[in-house]
Amino acid sequence: MLPYKSGYSLLKEIREEDSSTVIIVISSLDAKEDILSCTAIGIQGYMVKPVNLSQLNMKILEYYGKTSVEHAKVAEAFRQPIQE
Repeated sequence: MLPYKSGYSLLKEIREEDSSTVIIVISSLDAKEDILSCTAIGIQGYMVKPVNLSQLNMKILEYYGKTSVEHAKVAEAFRQPIQE
């Protein structure tokens, strides 16, 4: 929980200023209503804690790759196993 405002109100403020930033919410709240409320504001992803870092990484690459053709190429390169 944030000290001075809810994450939900912060999310609304971000969306009022910028509708294009990709947002993945990581929360301990797993109620359907919480997820739907955030989705209605325009988030791209919602993950419930504890978060698997590999899954988070894949989500970041997935959404980054959707922002442009060039980003898609970069994201695909990061998905590939490292060649030694």
